[in-house]
Amino acid sequence: MQAFMRPVKPFDGDKCDFCGICLNRCPTLHLPMKEAHAEIERLVREGRSKFLAKCSTCFACDVFCPKGCNPCGLVLETWHEEHQEKGRPVRARYFMPYVFPNLWSFVLDRLPEGERNLVRSWGKPSECREILYPGCSVIITAYLTQTELLSELEVRGSLEHCCGEMYYRMGMFEQVELIGKRLEEFFKVLGVRKVITACPACCDMLTNVLPAFGAKFEFEVESLLEWIWRKVEGGEIRFTSKVKKLATIQDSCHGKVLGRSFLELPRRLLEAVGVKVVEMEYSGMESPCCGIGAGFSPASGFHPLHIQMASVRRLNEARRTGAEILVVYCAGCLLMFSVVKLLYPIRMQVYHLLEILQMATGEKPLRLQASRAMKLIMGVLRHQFPKLLSRKRLSTPKLVMESNLGVTSRCNVKSRPRIQEQIDLGRERRSL
Repeated sequence: MQAFMRPVKPFDGDKCDFCGICLNRCPTLHLPMKEAHAEIERLVREGRSKFLAKCSTCFACDVFCPKGCNPCGLVLETWHEEHQEKGRPVRARYFMPYVFPNLWSFVLDRLPEGERNLVRSWGKPSECREILYPGCSVIITAYLTQTELLSELEVRGSLEHCCGEMYYRMGMFEQVELIGKRLEEFFKVLGVRKVITACPACCDMLTNVLPAFGAKFEFEVESLLEWIWRKVEGGEIRFTSKVKKLATIQDSCHGKVLGRSFLELPRRLLEAVGVKVVEMEYSGMESPCCGIGAGFSPASGFHPLHIQMASVRRLNEARRTGAEILVVYCAGCLLMFSVVKLLYPIRMQVYHLLEILQMATGEKPLRLQASRAMKLIMGVLRHQFPKLLSRKRLSTPKLVMESNLGVTSRCNVKSRPRIQEQIDLGRERRSL
C-alpha cells in the first residue's frame, strides 16, 4: 500500500493471536468466542469474513483488543482493497461528500432563505484567526448555532470544505488524501490559528487523520465541548435554570479515539445543568454507531434498510434505560435518529446537547430536526431509491473541489443574518 494509503492506526498482524475478543465484545456483532476466533483468523489470513458487511467501523474493537493490534485498521485496509477492485453499489454515490447532488446538498437547497443565507456567510474566505468549523451535518442544522452560547464565534466552512470523515470510515483513502490537501489550502487562505470543531468527527479528522495523510495544518484544534466546558469553568457561561430530565447519551464513534476524558465532557455538562444521566448497556468507549455506519461497508453501500435497522436497535437500547430523552453531541447522530423516529413509532425525544444548554440559559431551542429529517428522507427517495436494485458499481468518484452549487464559498453576504433567519425559522417551525 503506497504512502499515506493506510489507516492512521494500521493493523499489527505480528501481535494478533486470533483471540477473538474484538469480535466477541463488538457492540454490533456480539459473536460467540469460538466463532469470533475463527472469523478474525479468516480475515487476517484470507482477507475475508462474513462479519465485514455488518461492521460500522465504530472503533470499539480497537478499545477491546488486549494486545493493541488495531483490528479496525484491518477492516479499513480490507475495504480499501475491495473498493479498489470492485467499487461499491452505485446507490452509495448519494451519500458521498464532494459528489453532487448528495444528501447534504439536497437539504441545503431546501432550507429556509434566512438559514440558507447564514450558511452562505460561513463560506466566505475572509481572514479569521479563530473559527468554529461546522462540518456537513451542522451545515444542514445551522439553526443549532443560533444561540448566545456561541455568539462570539465566527463560523467558517461549507459543503465544499468537508473533513472527509465518511470516506475515511469507508476505507477510501485516496479521497481522504485529496480532502486533506483541499482543507490545508482553505485554512491557509483564512489565516486561521485556532479551529473549534462543532463535530467530534471533524476534531479527530483535523487532529489525527488528515495529518497522517499528508495534510499540514498550522493551527490548534479544540472540540466545541472542550471550548464550552472551559467557558463554564471560567465563569463566562452561566446556567440560570435547571433542566430536570432523566437522559441517556449517544456517544460519537470518534469520541473513543479522542479519549475517555473527552467522553466525560457531555456528562459533566449535563450534570452541571441538572440532567441526570443513565447509561445504556453499551456506552462510552463501548458505544456502537448511531446507525449511519451500517452503510459504510462495500457490501452495504449505504443500503437504507441496513442503516435504519441499526439505528432502530440503538434507539430501542436507549428506550430500555427508562430515560425520558436521548442526548447527542454530534449533529449527524441527531439527524440519523430524527429520520428513524419519523419512520418508526419510538416516542423518546432526541436532543442535541446545545439545545439542553440553551434551556439552561433561558433560551428556547428551535427544535427543527423533524423537518430536516423529512427533507433527508425526500432526498433519499428521489436520488437513491431508484438505484437500489441496480447492479452497477461505482468506482472511485471524482470529487468536485470547486463550487457548483447555489451555496458558494465566495459570496458577499453579511455574517450571521439573525433577524431574517429567525423569521424564516419561526415560519418553518409553525408549519410542522
